[in-house]
This record gives sequence, structure tokens and C-alpha cells, in this order.
Amino acid sequence: MRCRLPLLLFHHVRMSSRPVVVTAVVAGNAQEHEDTHVHQVYDQIASHFASTRYKPWPLIARFLSSLPTGWVGLDSGTGNGKYLSCTQDRPPGSLWTIGLDRSRNLLEIARQPNHSDTIREVVLGDALGRGWRDGAFDFAISIATVHHLSTLDRRQKAIQ
Repeated sequence: MRCRLPLLLFHHVRMSSRPVVVTAVVAGNAQEHEDTHVHQVYDQIASHFASTRYKPWPLIARFLSSLPTGWVGLDSGTGNGKYLSCTQDRPPGSLWTIGLDRSRNLLEIARQPNHSDTIREVVLGDALGRGWRDGAFDFAISIATVHHLSTLDRRQKAIQ
């Protein structure tokens, strides 16, 4: 995926003065590990997760608000979709973001928040999928997602 702006990846971590190298060690198949320990868990806790993760991070809201009118983006690992409509200070439809996630239950929440009349665009898939043509998006965000991938190689591929 080629973007006009850099991919925004963000995970809240406490920074130290020394660099930290994070590696993941998984015995066996990485996809099976993630299916069991990430995807199944998020499907089970989707309602609770969504009820506790409703407020957008200010940094991300500012980033989205700064984008030009008419841009199309991807929220890879959208969860409950809180960033899909994080453009309160913009006219409706001035920015279009498609949500991508592996959890069907979270996607259902993201698609129709609070059972409202609002329907958002969401797609079932994962951060490693290459279902998009190059240049399809003007921007992409992936907030607190990449750390769920169980190997360094898979994390790097998701960012690429």
C-alpha cells in the first residue's frame, strides 16, 4: 500500500532512555497461536472491550482532523471502530475510513455503533492481508494492533 502520508502506527508504551527490542517467541504455527490467543479472545470480549474503549486518543484525533477533504483511508485493526467517525469537526463525508479487523463481533459493533442508523464500512480481514491494490488509500492507521502479531516477521510484514 502506498500512502500520501506515512502509516500511523501507535501503541501506548512507557518510553525509557534505552532502546527496547521487542521480540515474540511462539512455539508452533504463528497464525494458529493468534487465532487462539487473540482472535477468539476478542470475539468473546467484544462487548466489554467496546464499552471500555470508546474515547479516541487525542493524538490520533488530531491526525485524522488534519487530513485533506476527500481522502480515503484504512484503519487496520479497527476494533470497535472508534476512529471511523473521529472527524467531529469536519463536514460529514469529508473523510472516508474503512475499518479492517479479524473479530466479527467487534466489526459488528464498528459497523453500526450503539445500534444507530449510522452504517460504517468494515471488512473482515487481518493486518497481513494484501487485499488492497497499491495506492488504494491516501492514509492508513493501525492503533494498538501490530503487537498482537506473534512474531517479529509478521509484525514487519503488517507494517510493510
